[in-house]
Amino acid sequence: MGAQVYNIEGDQGGTIQVAVDIQEADGSDANLAGYTGTMEVLDEYGDDGVLLATGTVAISGNTVTGTIAGSATLDWLAGVYDIRITNGTLVEYPVRGTVKLRPTATHP
Repeated sequence: MGAQVYNIEGDQGGTIQVAVDIQEADGSDANLAGYTGTMEVLDEYGDDGVLLATGTVAISGNTVTGTIAGSATLDWLAGVYDIRITNGTLVEYPVRGTVKLRPTATHP
């Protein structure tokens, strides 16, 4: 399972999601039973500047979905993210990329 790159963009104040189906090297659906996930957004890779440490990650079947909710309260407009999944012994980073928030005139 190698990292897939998905660059995501969404409106500031909205909910932003990235959903990715994970396959094994042979093309079969990955078995993600027992896995849990976390998502972070940083200024840039290798930086200690954490912009968001608590993105929500849901795992269903072989689909991993990362969500940034309530982005109206975020004071940044761009960064890099990754999603980390683990089953207790194995750690994988199946998804990563850039995230951009488009400023909006109307905020909730």
